[in-house]
Amino acid sequence: MPRHHHLPYDAIARLAGFSILLAPRTGLLTLTTEGADARLTMATVRQVRNSCAYLSDLTGLASYHRLFGWLVGEDIPLVDTALRYPRLLAAQTVAYLMPGPVSHDAVENSLCFPARYLDRPVVRSHHELEHMLARFPFDIEEPQSKAMPLSERISHLFGSLLASGEALPTADLLARRFSISLATLKRRLEAEGTSPSQLKATARRELAQRLLVDRRLSIAEVGRRTRFSDTGAFRRAFRQWTGQSPSAWRQHSAS
Repeated sequence: MPRHHHLPYDAIARLAGFSILLAPRTGLLTLTTEGADARLTMATVRQVRNSCAYLSDLTGLASYHRLFGWLVGEDIPLVDTALRYPRLLAAQTVAYLMPGPVSHDAVENSLCFPARYLDRPVVRSHHELEHMLARFPFDIEEPQSKAMPLSERISHLFGSLLASGEALPTADLLARRFSISLATLKRRLEAEGTSPSQLKATARRELAQRLLVDRRLSIAEVGRRTRFSDTGAFRRAFRQWTGQSPSAWRQHSAS
């Protein structure tokens, strides 16, 4: 393949070499091009084809897809995702992990995407890579595209951090994460009609509302998971957000 000078191709080639070192614990990678399409094949040595193996291989393909999209700062569209398994998981679960069409009973696991993305330059810095690797591949909901508005990227980040029980970063740390100055961060968010504090409040409110639907969780537990110091602070904040107490909102949402 005459693409050795393109950085995304080099990144895939490095991963392929690394997969050889980890074999058979990880799937061996092969990249081929067919006309306008490129196909990344992830061959594995799994003998049992049950739902656990299905989920493991699907997660591996999804992680590679998200990693390559992150490197070029674009959401790479998929022509097809092929799995060598029968349909063993619910369509909703599969769609959550892998966007686009998924075919089953294939010869091998693979991703097919437009070959033009192999020509894209890597736009991520080493500083961004360090931050990404701290949470990858568990940051499933974080967008990979740099074209997405900054406020939306931060919203995804906040939601992912809260869901995993991590503290939300300060504005200073947020600016460092996105490799911009604090002044630039605030200016760009202001142009999008928001601020770091507003995005943080929205992420906490949205998570609180999702958790309150589960009546097995106490109000105190919901407050803890949304990173409030005590239940009283959570109750006050929730009333400011919605005009209702958490208990009243829970009761109303169930009716």
